[in-house]
Amino acid sequence: PSTHSGQPATVLVSSFSAAPGAVTESTDEFTTDSNAAVSPIDGDDPFAFESAGLYKVQTMTTQKPSLEARLKNMDLQDIIATLILPSVVVFAAGRWGFNKVYGKVQVRTEALLDSFAKEMLYHDGDYNEMKLCIQDYNQKLIYLPNRRDVMLKRYLAAYA
Repeated sequence: PSTHSGQPATVLVSSFSAAPGAVTESTDEFTTDSNAAVSPIDGDDPFAFESAGLYKVQTMTTQKPSLEARLKNMDLQDIIATLILPSVVVFAAGRWGFNKVYGKVQVRTEALLDSFAKEMLYHDGDYNEMKLCIQDYNQKLIYLPNRRDVMLKRYLAAYA
């Protein structure tokens, strides 16, 4: 729509129905399909516009072509751009993130094992404190599958 001066007009749209007796403009833009021209403002149904929109959404979601049909319509460039390239990017990003996290976990594990060995050396001979230290570091290193062996080897290496 445009005004007399050639400037575009502002069209205001609301999801609320108009008050009874209000003057409204209706155009053919608000049809659900080419066969049925349904006006969004129906005197009997105040929610006709929302129903028409819901009908459009439902028909669009139910008419999705299958993957096989979509692949038949694609050429090699479309397949590369929509399937292969995004898969490679997601794999590379996932691998980078995994390596980043794995590196930080390794650094933290080494720091905890060194701290365990130093604490065990400090409490050498005090069996109750050593037992408490082992219990404490067992909880801190819960993610290691063979933590007792690794902890013992680290302690013996520091002791030697």
